[in-house]
Amino acid sequence: QDVLFLSQGAVPLPEEESGRTVFVYGALPGDVVRFRVQKKKKNIVEGQAVALLTPSPKRRMVTSHPYTQNGDLSYLGDKSDDDALSPHDGFPLLSWEPAEQKAWKMRRVHEALVRVGGFSDSTLPKAEDASPLTDSETEPFSASNLPNIDWIAAEEMHYRNKINLRLTPDGRLGDTARNGKVRPLSSYVIAAPILEQKLQQWNGLALQTPHWAKTLSAVRMVILRVNEKGETMAALVTDPLSSSQRNAIFTLLQPLSFTVLCQGQNRRPGDVRLREPISYAT
Repeated sequence: QDVLFLSQGAVPLPEEESGRTVFVYGALPGDVVRFRVQKKKKNIVEGQAVALLTPSPKRRMVTSHPYTQNGDLSYLGDKSDDDALSPHDGFPLLSWEPAEQKAWKMRRVHEALVRVGGFSDSTLPKAEDASPLTDSETEPFSASNLPNIDWIAAEEMHYRNKINLRLTPDGRLGDTARNGKVRPLSSYVIAAPILEQKLQQWNGLALQTPHWAKTLSAVRMVILRVNEKGETMAALVTDPLSSSQRNAIFTLLQPLSFTVLCQGQNRRPGDVRLREPISYAT
């Protein structure tokens, strides 16, 4: 029926007389998939797509994905091993046609304004459209006349200049899976190319460098940024550190040649916000 969250498709479960909704991870509206039931709750069922039987007309095959040719969606499941995420795992909307992605985002904006903001179609604020209205004209802000938002970036991929990443137990950069575990990324297709390169260099060094994970064990979050000049920054959010621990981290990351390398410690358990004071290595 619709994608309710970025990694979920929501479809009714026909064989269920109770009318429960099943959330199928890895599916898009219009897909016919084989899925495995993972959780059953009072009002919902959660499942994992394991095979794409008939793709939605609105699905586009991302040819660089290793499994798109045979319809095998097992790569979307929770893995017991520590295999790196494939380049498009974690970005499921990339398989959706751009027009569908855009329409989905506009629906989410509209629904949020109605459900959270308390507006109705007739009371929503005026849309700021490309063609301005005269002083005497008004236009209700409804789903049918939401402003036509084009892509924020000129490209679909490799446009993001800031990414937040976690560390795997062996010190590689990764993303948090649905089971709460951090899985390493082999690529980050929406990040600026230089950030993707830094990510891949980091993960390569993590597998080659002794004591890498131990030295970085206090790091909660890694924030990578790049500016219009191509200058890169790595900001580390950590547990409280001694100066010797901080210097060891800065020395370890020196081969990555970040323009700016800094660290801020956060005393609140689990908090990943970069707090003052910030210490700089460069």
